[in-house]
Amino acid sequence: MQNNEEEERPTGTSNLVFAVNGHRFELSSVDASMTLLEFLRSHTSFKSVKLSCGEGGCGACIVLLSKYDPLREHIEDFTISSCLTLLCSINGCSITTTEGLGNSKDGFHSIHQRFTGFHASQCGFCTPGMCISLFGALVNAEKTDRPDPFLGFSKLTVIEAEKAIAGNLCRCTGYRPIADACKSFAADVDMEDLGFNSFWKKKESQEVKISRLPFYNRNHEICTFPEFLKREVKSSLPLESKRFSWYKPASIEELQSLLDTIDANNGVQMKIVVVIRRDQSGIEIGASLTISKVIEALKEEWKGEFLSECKVVFKKIAVHMEKIASEFIRNTGSVGGNLVMAQRKHFPSDIVTILLAAGSLVEILTGTMREKLTLEEFLAGASFDSKSVLLNVKIPNCESIKNISPERNSKLLFETYRAAPRPLGNALPYLNAAFLAEVSCSKSSAGIMLNRCQLAFGAFGTKHAIRAWKVEEFLAGKLLTIDILYDAIKLVKANVMPEDGTRNPTYRSINTLMFNDGKSKQNYDCLDHVKFPTLLSSARQVIQINKEYHPVGEPVTKSGAALQASGEAVYVDDIPSPRDCLHGAFIYSKKPFARVKGIEFNSKLLPAGLTALISFKDIPNGGENIGAKTIFGPEPLFADEFTRCSGERLALVVADTQKHADVASSIAVVDYDLENLDRPILTVEQAIKRSSLFEVPSFIYPKQIGDVSKGMAEADHKIISAENQTALAVPDEENCMVVYSSTQCPEFAHAVIAECLGVPEHNVRVITRRVGGAFGGKAIKAMPVATACALAAYKLQRPVRMYLNRKTDMIMAGGRHPMKITFSVCKTNLLSRSAMRAPGEVQGSYIAEAVIEHVASSLSMDADSVRAINLHTHDSLNSFYDVSAGEPLEYTLPSLWDKLATSSSFIQRTEMIKEFNRCNLWRKRGISRVPAVHEVMLRPTPGKVSILSDGSVVVEVGGIELGQGLWTKVKQMAAFGLGSIKCVGVGDLLDKVRVIESNTLSLIQGGLLLGALPLSQAVKQLECAVKPWLTD
Repeated sequence: MQNNEEEERPTGTSNLVFAVNGHRFELSSVDASMTLLEFLRSHTSFKSVKLSCGEGGCGACIVLLSKYDPLREHIEDFTISSCLTLLCSINGCSITTTEGLGNSKDGFHSIHQRFTGFHASQCGFCTPGMCISLFGALVNAEKTDRPDPFLGFSKLTVIEAEKAIAGNLCRCTGYRPIADACKSFAADVDMEDLGFNSFWKKKESQEVKISRLPFYNRNHEICTFPEFLKREVKSSLPLESKRFSWYKPASIEELQSLLDTIDANNGVQMKIVVVIRRDQSGIEIGASLTISKVIEALKEEWKGEFLSECKVVFKKIAVHMEKIASEFIRNTGSVGGNLVMAQRKHFPSDIVTILLAAGSLVEILTGTMREKLTLEEFLAGASFDSKSVLLNVKIPNCESIKNISPERNSKLLFETYRAAPRPLGNALPYLNAAFLAEVSCSKSSAGIMLNRCQLAFGAFGTKHAIRAWKVEEFLAGKLLTIDILYDAIKLVKANVMPEDGTRNPTYRSINTLMFNDGKSKQNYDCLDHVKFPTLLSSARQVIQINKEYHPVGEPVTKSGAALQASGEAVYVDDIPSPRDCLHGAFIYSKKPFARVKGIEFNSKLLPAGLTALISFKDIPNGGENIGAKTIFGPEPLFADEFTRCSGERLALVVADTQKHADVASSIAVVDYDLENLDRPILTVEQAIKRSSLFEVPSFIYPKQIGDVSKGMAEADHKIISAENQTALAVPDEENCMVVYSSTQCPEFAHAVIAECLGVPEHNVRVITRRVGGAFGGKAIKAMPVATACALAAYKLQRPVRMYLNRKTDMIMAGGRHPMKITFSVCKTNLLSRSAMRAPGEVQGSYIAEAVIEHVASSLSMDADSVRAINLHTHDSLNSFYDVSAGEPLEYTLPSLWDKLATSSSFIQRTEMIKEFNRCNLWRKRGISRVPAVHEVMLRPTPGKVSILSDGSVVVEVGGIELGQGLWTKVKQMAAFGLGSIKCVGVGDLLDKVRVIESNTLSLIQGGLLLGALPLSQAVKQLECAVKPWLTD
């Protein structure tokens, strides 16, 4: 890395040159398969970019990429997913990460400060990516010709601010505070709509609120493309690399030459850049153009080339494309790539469906031969070989359809539809559809004549999108009546059918029919209006603060939030690798119940750097094959001769890099033997039938209230992780082991590691500074990861670290437990599930709500009324929870229930919704309030408070900072407790307190997720010790 910005560089070299946060990088030899994310995390100090999903679906690895056009003197800035961006593709580009915006030493950027002040960060693992998403939106908003905003604001709009983070997943914070932080920069923001924050107090004027926001200076923003890089001359020569070559053909002729001269089987991937062409026949789109560029082109205003109806079609295609993936994926993903994925991989593409309805064509290059096909022919054809290239896509001028019809007063209509888990962001569709039609007013009646139509359906369970030809033929030339539409719907049902094995086929079929019928409900005069999706709704937050225990309860910023936003917060995988560090990856079972005869590797595919294969056979003498401890007993670290569930760990591959370890584990071949074995138990029902039950500890059994069996007999019915798992183990002196683990329970991991290695517990130290999201998944499931690293490090006497890829992480972590209301806990041959955030609570609430809804339906009552009748009284609560129920005057659930109804206008809104549902056949709304009672158990836990010579305070507690603000609460309680012994000149005690990471040898944890309660006793002891030394 070279930092001299003014130094001139030689031109014409084939080296890879780029910049990261203003620093110059020049590489002479690169592995062409290396991603930008891999380079940033392993070869630079910029660790804010995180590996989470590894497939562009979460936004944790987002960076801003800037390109410079020397001819136009123009810089193009856009966000990208660095986990999907090959390093070789950024030659001559500049990269900006959140570290490049600001830091704790030079000062935080206003983005960092506002994310902190709006409480928009919990675990913080995904926060850097969100900051860059917002920064990219701010940078591009300033390039518009909008009027200058008020001082401290940007040209960004509220809608753009919300969309900026639409593709960033957050598992813990909640999007309201994140959206508020983003919207606070918008020129059209309503300050009253911004939620709870640490900047201003309730009822303060708008002028005061604006003055207290961290100032955003749009005139002194960060330079995204350094001057020294502008002077670099970018070469089109191939970049030399270790195993691959990287070519940049600038024309079709160059591409043809490369295809003719290079072996098609050597893995070379080609990319050709073309422009968009417009003429009277339509719009031709280069296949390698990004989806974002296509959206811009389709929205662009043109004069005289197309009639207004065609322009509306193009704009509606663009609007639908904006619902696809997320912006940072659209900025790099190409239209051609999307189409080829649909053709070769049966990808449920929205783009294919909408282009199919528009009657699009494609052009293929094979050798020297060019061929034009309809999009339907392209989809149905055989998969291309590596020498075939998709050149372009042609969207025809829709007026050509009207020319066929003798009607002169006809009108073109184009509508697209999409059913998906989310309206925006990364969510594959359950079903999509697009309809293009020419309609006109009938001369013989008052109805509408459908002259011609093109109907396309996709993602409903077939290999690719299809045209509903029989439906089109039936509707052509007919007057639209209820009977005609009904017959058309029957035809759709008969011709648009999911294939066998499709998930949720009934749901997809119903949506198909709704799409088909819904188009007839539109107003004929309003069909050319482009509707934008509604994003977040507004809300109001009301919080009462008690000053009695100041600063406890104050809305202070979360401890470490600014460090999370700036990328300075260190997670386990951010710790620099020690010298000679190795990396591990699990080989897991793909059979639920089988003998394991052996594990082999294909030597031809095996990557370099493979060091060892660790299994249960490598556990030291005196050690145990244990990977975790649960209330049901120990879980093995590795399967022995038998694997008892799919996803069970079989062995650990150890290699010189994480990539090599992952590759080696993926190509491992496990030899299974199923002979003379019982069939595996895969469902709760099978477990009950075969009496495969766990012995449930007595303390888990709920207290029996009344005679349940008698009541059931008399009744008429019966009731039937952002950061992946990671650890780093480092051998220490005297046969000791230091393990850095992202875990919720270091104390338990400590004991398991010691037992596995067969060493005393004082020889093991587990350190956890912070966890990048947990929800229960970092409790039991983190233990075997830390233990496997420790075992490998112990055997090889070298540091070993591991960062599970998302697929392995999800397979081994499982999900919430399946449920069936019985009086036993069943044992199956499925992987044990995670203790996912309040384990059992969701299942229990689901059961209770199912009962409530069933009772309400059976009695023709409103479900909310049934809930109100069945609210706990203090007596019933006391029957179940004894002393935890508290005093009668402390029981506030009924009053809260009533207060919620009043403050939210629940009754009035319920009536409005009922009226809406009566008036709308297809669209329905709902509203509900659901009570919950959760027992909070308190127990003594350890804590340590130290006052240093300068008056600063260090606090250590057994609890783990998961992002829930534990350290913040600890600081507040310490400051409150020490308030009585505060010395003159000390300043704000809260700023004097620092909470340090958990260390299992320094302080015993004492259980799971502990809090700040022990501090009160520790502070009292300090107070007694210090007061005699204080003077007035």
